[in-house]
Amino acid sequence: MYTIGLDIGGTKIYGIISDLSGKIVYERKVNTYSEIDDLIEWICTFIDKSPVSLHEITGMGVGVPSIVDRENGLVLDAYSLTWTNVPLKEILATTFEFPIWVDNDVNFAALGESTALDKKSNNILFIAIGTGLGCGIIINGHLVTGAKGFAGEVGFNISSLSDSRNTNGFGALEDQLSGTALSKYGDPYHLFQHYWNRKEPGFTVINQFINLLTVQIVNMVNLLNPEYVIIGGGVSESMEPFIKNITKNVNDKAASQTKIKLAQLKNKAGAIGAAYIARRQLD
Repeated sequence: MYTIGLDIGGTKIYGIISDLSGKIVYERKVNTYSEIDDLIEWICTFIDKSPVSLHEITGMGVGVPSIVDRENGLVLDAYSLTWTNVPLKEILATTFEFPIWVDNDVNFAALGESTALDKKSNNILFIAIGTGLGCGIIINGHLVTGAKGFAGEVGFNISSLSDSRNTNGFGALEDQLSGTALSKYGDPYHLFQHYWNRKEPGFTVINQFINLLTVQIVNMVNLLNPEYVIIGGGVSESMEPFIKNITKNVNDKAASQTKIKLAQLKNKAGAIGAAYIARRQLD
């Protein structure tokens, strides 16, 4: 038996099929389809070209860059896909008979990264710093999604009542702590390189960025007491030299100690987590 995991991003779709042990037996990455009919056609082709037959698939998890009504599989606002109030689970179920779970992509990435830890942990905070800023929360082995699915939307945190989301829908913190925020000053990768050469504006921008991230992690650790904080997303790929110092500063300031790591699965985490949730439902 096998499960499918799909991570639908604003520009790419990454799909995997894994067996019940979690081993990936087939994977593909393609440009995103914003039209759902095209997405369904691609999923059908994806299955047909895999070494797995349709009747061997027991479930599918689908991660999307949006707040999701998990109970109904309703995508509330996927800005990058121009999907608003799209009943994705219901639409997919008209074609596929196996069970389907739809959730926020960062939630699935948190689950995916939890499977890659050397030591199993039931209390994990996954922070995704990419185009935007999001957080997946696992407490006592369960995803924390809140009353309406908005838990983990840390990009909308504020430091002043005058703070507000900007015109592209980003939250106040997201407008300071994301790849998009860094891009106001240049290419994020180059800004990190400039930091090490003490070249402006990179040195000042990255210093402020890391300090702000550290403060936010301290506050999250105090609120949730995770055993691990895992930092992922595209920006994290430039952050390895900072992790030791971030860990020291967080543990000096927070009420409890935590372990801070970079994501291991990188852009595969969301799909792996999506397949994992479909697999876990069978237990």
